[in-house]
Amino acid sequence: MSVEEAVSFEARKDAIADAIQKGMAKKGALKLPPLLDERRLHYLIPDQAFEFQPLSDRVLVAQLDDGPEDNKFIKGGLIEMTQQAQSRKEGESPRGIIVGAGLLALDALRSNGVDLGHIVCFTTQMPWTLPCGRVGSGGDSIEYKLFQMVVGDISGSLDTRKMIVSGELEVVQHVRDDGVTEHHYKTKEGKTWNPILPYGGNL
Repeated sequence: MSVEEAVSFEARKDAIADAIQKGMAKKGALKLPPLLDERRLHYLIPDQAFEFQPLSDRVLVAQLDDGPEDNKFIKGGLIEMTQQAQSRKEGESPRGIIVGAGLLALDALRSNGVDLGHIVCFTTQMPWTLPCGRVGSGGDSIEYKLFQMVVGDISGSLDTRKMIVSGELEVVQHVRDDGVTEHHYKTKEGKTWNPILPYGGNL
């Protein structure tokens, strides 16, 4: 990529971000949980991503781009990715923000310390996406899609780990009357969450 192309790429990226931001609802307007509302504004998740309510154990995730923004293997590096490598990188990005979850999915997520708005890891073989239409305006627009998955495809949460490190959440053991040891999350306030398996069975 030449210097001129790099400048053009950055300018278009900024123009698209500005166009998306101008079309977004103000803070609080979409009646979302505070963390999710904060994250949609920070990561420019468009309003169209919140038009659907997932059912049952389904989850909608907005993928985060973990790669360099200049299509190089290392940001600022000299070796440019081929189109095939860029497509593969996009498909392999394992992180995203939970923007919606069905009721069974919410039960499983919240009992395991995860919630709407969390930054999570998920399996990379997700074949299904939900097209949300074009966002932005005119030439400064892109096709926006969400990943559709079942709750069991989510493998971890960055925010849950932060809560454990900060002391907001701790892992505690409970020995049942039959001698079996179970693990639960316990909040600072003393509330205990009994984890539910993603597909509905209790641990």
